[in-house]
Amino acid sequence: MGYLRFYLALTVVMCHASYAWPGIGGCGAVEAFFVLSGLYMAAVYEAKYSVLANGARVFYLNRFLRLYPTYLFLLAFTGLCYLAMRASGAVEYPGGLFQLFTDSAALPDLKKWFVWISAFTLFGQDFQSVDVDLHYMLPVRQSWSIATELMFYLTVPFLFRVMTWKRALTAAVIFFAIKTGLSVKDWRLAYFLPVGNFGYFLFGYALYGLSTHAVIEKVKAQLAPYRLAVALALYIPLGGGEFRACARPACHCHCLRCGAGPVAV
Repeated sequence: MGYLRFYLALTVVMCHASYAWPGIGGCGAVEAFFVLSGLYMAAVYEAKYSVLANGARVFYLNRFLRLYPTYLFLLAFTGLCYLAMRASGAVEYPGGLFQLFTDSAALPDLKKWFVWISAFTLFGQDFQSVDVDLHYMLPVRQSWSIATELMFYLTVPFLFRVMTWKRALTAAVIFFAIKTGLSVKDWRLAYFLPVGNFGYFLFGYALYGLSTHAVIEKVKAQLAPYRLAVALALYIPLGGGEFRACARPACHCHCLRCGAGPVAV
Protein backbone atom coordinates (compact mmCIF):
# COMPACT_ATOMS: atom_id res chain seq x y z
CA MET A 1 0.00 0.00 0.00
CA GLY A 2 2.93 2.31 0.68
CA TYR A 3 4.09 2.06 -2.94
CA LEU A 4 0.63 2.93 -4.23
CA ARG A 5 0.33 5.92 -1.89
CA PHE A 6 3.74 7.18 -3.05
CA TYR A 7 2.71 6.81 -6.70
CA LEU A 8 -0.56 8.69 -6.09
CA ALA A 9 1.25 11.47 -4.22
CA LEU A 10 3.73 11.78 -7.07
CA THR A 11 0.81 11.94 -9.52
CA VAL A 12 -0.67 14.88 -7.58
CA VAL A 13 2.70 16.66 -7.57
CA MET A 14 3.08 16.15 -11.33
CA CYS A 15 -0.45 17.46 -11.83
CA HIS A 16 0.27 20.67 -9.92
CA ALA A 17 3.45 21.03 -11.97
CA SER A 18 1.33 20.63 -15.17
CA TYR A 19 3.45 17.66 -16.19
CA ALA A 20 1.86 14.74 -18.06
CA TRP A 21 2.06 11.56 -15.99
CA PRO A 22 0.81 7.99 -16.59
CA GLY A 23 -2.30 7.16 -14.62
CA ILE A 24 -5.64 8.56 -13.59
CA GLY A 25 -4.62 12.20 -13.35
CA GLY A 26 -4.26 14.45 -10.32
CA CYS A 27 -7.96 14.64 -9.45
CA GLY A 28 -8.31 10.89 -9.74
CA ALA A 29 -5.25 10.38 -7.54
CA VAL A 30 -6.80 12.50 -4.78
CA GLU A 31 -10.01 10.47 -4.98
CA ALA A 32 -8.06 7.21 -4.93
CA PHE A 33 -6.40 8.46 -1.74
CA PHE A 34 -9.87 8.74 -0.21
CA VAL A 35 -10.55 5.09 -1.08
CA LEU A 36 -7.26 4.03 0.50
CA SER A 37 -8.08 6.11 3.57
CA GLY A 38 -11.40 4.31 4.01
CA LEU A 39 -9.69 0.93 3.65
CA TYR A 40 -6.84 1.82 6.00
CA MET A 41 -9.02 3.42 8.69
CA ALA A 42 -11.31 0.38 8.75
CA ALA A 43 -8.32 -1.92 9.21
CA VAL A 44 -6.60 0.25 11.83
CA TYR A 45 -9.74 0.87 13.88
CA GLU A 46 -10.61 -2.81 14.03
CA ALA A 47 -7.07 -3.88 14.94
CA LYS A 48 -6.01 -1.12 17.36
CA TYR A 49 -8.97 0.84 18.69
CA SER A 50 -12.04 -1.41 18.76
CA VAL A 51 -10.47 -3.48 21.55
CA LEU A 52 -10.05 -0.42 23.83
CA ALA A 53 -12.72 0.77 26.25
CA ASN A 54 -12.12 4.36 25.12
CA GLY A 55 -11.14 3.42 21.58
CA ALA A 56 -13.00 6.25 19.83
CA ARG A 57 -11.37 8.90 22.03
CA VAL A 58 -7.89 7.45 21.48
CA PHE A 59 -8.57 7.22 17.74
CA TYR A 60 -9.54 10.90 17.54
CA LEU A 61 -6.50 11.95 19.58
CA ASN A 62 -4.21 9.90 17.35
CA ARG A 63 -5.64 11.45 14.18
CA PHE A 64 -5.29 14.93 15.71
CA LEU A 65 -1.63 14.39 16.59
CA ARG A 66 -0.84 12.99 13.15
CA LEU A 67 -2.40 15.87 11.22
CA TYR A 68 -2.53 19.14 13.14
CA PRO A 69 1.09 19.67 14.27
CA THR A 70 2.38 19.31 10.70
CA TYR A 71 -0.40 21.49 9.30
CA LEU A 72 0.11 24.22 11.92
CA PHE A 73 3.84 24.20 11.17
CA LEU A 74 3.13 24.72 7.45
CA LEU A 75 0.60 27.44 8.30
CA ALA A 76 3.13 29.25 10.49
CA PHE A 77 5.85 28.84 7.85
CA THR A 78 3.54 30.31 5.18
CA GLY A 79 2.80 33.27 7.44
CA LEU A 80 6.49 33.89 8.08
CA CYS A 81 7.22 33.74 4.35
CA TYR A 82 4.51 36.35 3.77
CA LEU A 83 5.97 38.66 6.44
CA ALA A 84 9.43 38.25 4.94
CA MET A 85 8.11 38.99 1.46
CA ARG A 86 6.26 42.10 2.63
CA ALA A 87 9.31 43.34 4.53
CA SER A 88 11.42 42.98 1.39
CA GLY A 89 8.91 44.96 -0.67
CA ALA A 90 8.06 42.04 -2.97
CA VAL A 91 4.67 42.15 -4.70
CA GLU A 92 2.30 39.20 -4.39
CA TYR A 93 1.27 37.82 -7.77
CA PRO A 94 -2.39 36.95 -8.62
CA GLY A 95 -3.30 33.47 -7.42
CA GLY A 96 -0.22 33.34 -5.18
CA LEU A 97 0.15 31.59 -1.86
CA PHE A 98 -0.52 34.57 0.40
CA GLN A 99 -3.98 35.69 -0.65
CA LEU A 100 -5.39 34.88 2.79
CA PHE A 101 -3.19 37.66 4.16
CA THR A 102 -3.49 40.11 1.26
CA ASP A 103 -7.11 39.78 0.10
CA SER A 104 -9.24 38.50 2.99
CA ALA A 105 -9.70 41.98 4.48
CA ALA A 106 -11.90 42.89 1.50
CA LEU A 107 -14.35 40.05 2.18
CA PRO A 108 -17.70 40.54 3.94
CA ASP A 109 -17.39 39.91 7.68
CA LEU A 110 -19.04 36.47 7.62
CA LYS A 111 -16.81 35.17 4.84
CA LYS A 112 -13.78 36.75 6.46
CA TRP A 113 -14.43 34.91 9.74
CA PHE A 114 -15.09 31.69 7.86
CA VAL A 115 -11.83 31.68 5.88
CA TRP A 116 -9.71 32.52 8.93
CA ILE A 117 -11.39 29.94 11.18
CA SER A 118 -11.04 27.26 8.50
CA ALA A 119 -7.41 28.26 7.99
CA PHE A 120 -6.63 27.41 11.62
CA THR A 121 -9.01 24.47 12.19
CA LEU A 122 -9.02 22.86 8.70
CA PHE A 123 -12.76 22.24 9.00
CA GLY A 124 -14.72 23.82 6.16
CA GLN A 125 -11.84 24.16 3.70
CA ASP A 126 -13.50 21.67 1.35
CA PHE A 127 -16.69 23.78 1.30
CA GLN A 128 -14.58 26.92 0.86
CA SER A 129 -12.84 25.43 -2.17
CA VAL A 130 -16.08 25.24 -4.15
CA ASP A 131 -15.70 29.01 -4.61
CA VAL A 132 -12.56 29.40 -6.72
CA ASP A 133 -11.71 32.81 -5.22
CA LEU A 134 -12.01 31.51 -1.66
CA HIS A 135 -10.05 28.40 -2.61
CA TYR A 136 -7.09 30.61 -3.50
CA MET A 137 -7.24 32.01 0.04
CA LEU A 138 -6.29 28.66 1.55
CA PRO A 139 -2.83 29.17 3.04
CA VAL A 140 -1.96 25.53 2.31
CA ARG A 141 -3.84 25.01 -0.94
CA GLN A 142 -4.00 21.20 -0.87
CA SER A 143 -5.28 20.98 2.71
CA TRP A 144 -8.91 21.03 1.59
CA SER A 145 -8.63 17.25 1.17
CA ILE A 146 -7.52 16.90 4.80
CA ALA A 147 -10.70 18.74 5.83
CA THR A 148 -12.69 16.05 4.02
CA GLU A 149 -10.58 13.35 5.68
CA LEU A 150 -11.42 14.84 9.09
CA MET A 151 -15.13 14.60 8.33
CA PHE A 152 -14.69 10.91 7.57
CA TYR A 153 -12.56 10.28 10.66
CA LEU A 154 -15.39 11.60 12.82
CA THR A 155 -17.68 8.88 11.47
CA VAL A 156 -15.27 5.90 11.72
CA PRO A 157 -16.24 4.72 15.26
CA PHE A 158 -19.92 4.94 14.29
CA LEU A 159 -19.36 3.09 11.02
CA PHE A 160 -17.53 0.32 12.86
CA ARG A 161 -20.59 -0.28 15.04
CA VAL A 162 -23.27 -0.26 12.35
CA MET A 163 -21.70 -0.86 8.93
CA THR A 164 -21.23 -4.24 7.28
CA TRP A 165 -19.31 -4.29 4.01
CA LYS A 166 -22.57 -4.74 2.12
CA ARG A 167 -24.14 -1.70 3.76
CA ALA A 168 -21.01 0.34 3.15
CA LEU A 169 -20.96 -0.66 -0.51
CA THR A 170 -24.66 0.21 -0.91
CA ALA A 171 -24.10 3.61 0.73
CA ALA A 172 -21.05 4.20 -1.52
CA VAL A 173 -23.18 3.63 -4.63
CA ILE A 174 -25.71 6.17 -3.33
CA PHE A 175 -22.99 8.76 -2.71
CA PHE A 176 -21.51 8.09 -6.16
CA ALA A 177 -24.92 8.83 -7.64
CA ILE A 178 -25.05 12.11 -5.70
CA LYS A 179 -21.57 12.98 -6.94
CA THR A 180 -22.61 12.33 -10.53
CA GLY A 181 -25.61 14.60 -10.07
CA LEU A 182 -23.43 17.36 -8.63
CA SER A 183 -21.02 17.06 -11.55
CA VAL A 184 -23.84 17.92 -13.95
CA LYS A 185 -24.26 21.28 -12.21
CA ASP A 186 -20.60 22.12 -11.51
CA TRP A 187 -17.48 19.94 -11.39
CA ARG A 188 -16.22 21.87 -8.35
CA LEU A 189 -19.29 20.84 -6.37
CA ALA A 190 -18.67 17.19 -7.20
CA TYR A 191 -14.93 17.35 -6.57
CA PHE A 192 -14.64 19.44 -3.39
CA LEU A 193 -17.80 18.87 -1.34
CA PRO A 194 -17.56 16.06 1.25
CA VAL A 195 -20.84 14.59 0.04
CA GLY A 196 -19.19 14.14 -3.34
CA ASN A 197 -16.26 12.23 -1.86
CA PHE A 198 -17.76 10.26 1.02
CA GLY A 199 -18.58 7.44 -1.39
CA TYR A 200 -14.86 6.85 -1.91
CA PHE A 201 -14.27 6.44 1.83
CA LEU A 202 -17.21 4.06 2.10
CA PHE A 203 -15.97 2.09 -0.90
CA GLY A 204 -12.61 1.64 0.80
CA TYR A 205 -14.37 0.70 4.05
CA ALA A 206 -16.39 -1.92 2.16
CA LEU A 207 -13.25 -3.25 0.48
CA TYR A 208 -11.68 -3.95 3.86
CA GLY A 209 -14.77 -5.75 5.12
CA LEU A 210 -14.93 -7.81 1.94
CA SER A 211 -11.22 -8.63 2.12
CA THR A 212 -11.69 -10.26 5.53
CA HIS A 213 -14.46 -12.57 4.31
CA ALA A 214 -13.53 -16.25 4.65
CA VAL A 215 -13.91 -16.93 0.91
CA ILE A 216 -11.73 -13.97 -0.03
CA GLU A 217 -9.13 -14.98 2.56
CA LYS A 218 -8.78 -18.37 0.84
CA VAL A 219 -8.37 -16.72 -2.56
CA LYS A 220 -5.78 -14.30 -1.16
CA ALA A 221 -3.82 -17.19 0.32
CA GLN A 222 -3.73 -18.95 -3.05
CA LEU A 223 -2.71 -15.80 -4.91
CA ALA A 224 -0.11 -14.63 -2.37
CA PRO A 225 2.93 -15.81 -4.39
CA TYR A 226 1.67 -13.87 -7.39
CA ARG A 227 0.31 -10.80 -5.60
CA LEU A 228 2.41 -8.26 -7.53
CA ALA A 229 1.37 -9.68 -10.91
CA VAL A 230 -2.28 -9.74 -9.82
CA ALA A 231 -2.09 -6.14 -8.57
CA LEU A 232 -0.59 -4.95 -11.87
CA ALA A 233 -3.13 -6.93 -13.88
CA LEU A 234 -5.95 -5.22 -11.98
CA TYR A 235 -4.50 -1.74 -11.89
CA ILE A 236 -3.07 -1.17 -15.38
CA PRO A 237 -6.26 -1.68 -17.44
CA LEU A 238 -8.51 0.04 -14.88
CA GLY A 239 -6.46 2.81 -13.38
CA GLY A 240 -3.36 3.40 -15.44
CA GLY A 241 -2.06 3.65 -18.94
CA GLU A 242 -3.01 7.23 -19.78
CA PHE A 243 -0.79 10.27 -19.91
CA ARG A 244 -2.42 13.44 -18.73
CA ALA A 245 -1.74 16.52 -16.67
CA CYS A 246 -4.54 17.53 -14.29
CA ALA A 247 -7.77 16.00 -15.52
CA ARG A 248 -11.02 17.20 -14.04
CA PRO A 249 -13.19 14.42 -12.59
CA ALA A 250 -15.50 12.69 -15.05
CA CYS A 251 -17.88 11.01 -12.65
CA HIS A 252 -19.08 8.30 -14.99
CA CYS A 253 -15.62 6.74 -15.01
CA HIS A 254 -13.79 8.20 -12.01
CA CYS A 255 -15.95 6.47 -9.41
CA LEU A 256 -14.81 3.12 -10.82
CA ARG A 257 -11.26 3.89 -11.93
CA CYS A 258 -10.21 5.59 -8.69
CA GLY A 259 -10.89 2.34 -6.88
CA ALA A 260 -8.71 0.23 -9.17
CA GLY A 261 -5.52 0.73 -7.15
CA PRO A 262 -7.12 -0.02 -3.77
CA VAL A 263 -8.86 -3.08 -5.22
CA ALA A 264 -5.47 -4.25 -6.44
CA VAL A 265 -4.04 -3.73 -2.93
